[in-house]
Amino acid sequence: MIDGHNHRFNNGEETFEMRMNQFGDMSQEEFRLMMSLQKDQTPSRGDNLALLEDNEDLPKEVVWRAKGAVTTMKD
Repeated sequence: MIDGHNHRFNNGEETFEMRMNQFGDMSQEEFRLMMSLQKDQTPSRGDNLALLEDNEDLPKEVVWRAKGAVTTMKD
């Protein structure tokens, strides 16, 4: 799969190159078990994110780091 994708990348048919990482040879089940993820687990909305009222305009810019919504990079 990776080799085929990268062959297409080298021919200009894809916009990015792929490489193997530490999870690449795992099945989805193995990955879930290793990362302790549940199949039906859904992300929850952070407590620090405010919802807009129906009559409010969207802000032109949001600094998510300042709101605590962005964390450091993880595996």
